[in-house]
Amino acid sequence: MNRNFFVYGTLMTGCSNHHVIPKNAIENIQNAAIENVELYSHISGEYPCMIEGNSTVFGEVITIKERHFQKALQ
Repeated sequence: MNRNFFVYGTLMTGCSNHHVIPKNAIENIQNAAIENVELYSHISGEYPCMIEGNSTVFGEVITIKERHFQKALQ
């Protein structure tokens, strides 16, 4: 079974960190949005986090082929 996950920001297609997702692992990419959330800076300062809120975050749902899923998460 393939796996879906939501990405936003620099992990989206054409952005600076999209390359970390192996091309051969991607089955499909669709535009998506998550409503009723907010982004805030993690205490480490390295990554933004998403929590319940009043905004919408736009991104992509990437479908990863099952055989590549664990590698794609590393």
